[in-house]
Amino acid sequence: MRELASPWRQTRQGSIVTLSLTEKAQETLGPVYFWDLPEIGAQVCADQPIIVVMSQMRYTDLTVPLNGMVVEVNPGVIGWTSLPSGTWVLKIDCH
Repeated sequence: MRELASPWRQTRQGSIVTLSLTEKAQETLGPVYFWDLPEIGAQVCADQPIIVVMSQMRYTDLTVPLNGMVVEVNPGVIGWTSLPSGTWVLKIDCH
């Protein structure tokens, strides 16, 4: 497994932060074959692995840059080999 530094673009609305992969992260990962996403309600801690992505026959840990609780997961990312720019992956309540 490997880790990808700073893969997220963040958009904040109140206490909710929406995370989408940066274009650089998508280029580095290449085609994605599997996403292991957290469940709604999962507590996340900054800089701790929360998502595992299988791409180009290797696994990559993705960390999040903040603390909070997952309030929404984009079901559309599951099974995608590439994401259109700006496609969100997680929404986290940073209360």
